[in-house]
Amino acid sequence: MKLSAPMGTPGSYFDRSINRESRNPEAKSSTSTPSDNHSTTVLPDIRPSYREKINDFGSGDSLRLPLNLTRLELMKGNDGAGAAVAKVHGQAADKKQGDFRLLREQPAPQGTAMLKSAAEIIMERNKELSALGAFTATADVSTPPDKSHFWSGNTFSNGKVIHSAVMTAQSIARKTDGITLEMTEGGHHLDNYSGESDSSLYLKERFKYASPTDASPPGYAPHKALIEKGVSRLGVDMLKQTGMDKTGATSYIPTGKAPAVNMLWDNLSMRYANQVSGETVAVHAISKNDPFNQDATYLANTWNAKERPILERNGINIKELYSENLKGELVGPSNGARTDWEGTGGYHGNVS
Repeated sequence: MKLSAPMGTPGSYFDRSINRESRNPEAKSSTSTPSDNHSTTVLPDIRPSYREKINDFGSGDSLRLPLNLTRLELMKGNDGAGAAVAKVHGQAADKKQGDFRLLREQPAPQGTAMLKSAAEIIMERNKELSALGAFTATADVSTPPDKSHFWSGNTFSNGKVIHSAVMTAQSIARKTDGITLEMTEGGHHLDNYSGESDSSLYLKERFKYASPTDASPPGYAPHKALIEKGVSRLGVDMLKQTGMDKTGATSYIPTGKAPAVNMLWDNLSMRYANQVSGETVAVHAISKNDPFNQDATYLANTWNAKERPILERNGINIKELYSENLKGELVGPSNGARTDWEGTGGYHGNVS
């Protein structure tokens, strides 16, 4: 978890990585170099020492509320109570991170206290992520018959989004009393988790500390385990909720390679798709003849790899709209200012 202090900059646009949205077909892989104006201080790497605490998370003291009350609160996904439980732990983590910085600034060395404080930050973040996992298992993502809308595929020009699939889908949905995942109660709460619309980059940064690295042992994926344990605390059968039970799958999160934010959104996406009834609409802000439609990256996104297969297994009629069908309907990305969370570790203290 980084403890750098760069300030956020408005105007950044973030697709929900490879699983949720297609990657820019024009873009080449690149790395960003931190600005020389910002020094970066990284928390002590305590993951090996506290791996057993991450793996054992889910014991009776994991949430402040008694287990029965926690379950009741998390089951109230339709009014955001589940997300609120996660935010309690998130706020506690941020307070402890502020305390850590105060210790770091003391003239006398505070090594032991700093290590203890760092461990407390990690534990609160673990509880936050697990509560979000539980939230994705119960949040209300229902839609009326014939009103669901899906989206996939942006149009890029010179590396920038000019036609946004999600914004176009939402615009079309509003005109027909329809609804996208982000417009459901559950989707809205996750989308606005940071306090701003489209919290994906915030969530990606916030739980990056629990993601495996190239040096991690095989199968080491604490973020996946935390999300799964949050779900299991509620006794929810996610294979049935997502329709994956029809495929013989043994896990609704098949790999630990994706960021935590992708796993959270995929949980909601699969539940959303599995509840659809009647006809549905899929909005693609690219041409049907665009070669990127056959690119492995695009075929691995949430629509192609998760949502569409669920709809097809359930016999849902899908009306697909491409850019050539959307003359006058295509919408660009949101013009609203967004905080650039990169390099902050998802810590509000870096951007407040």
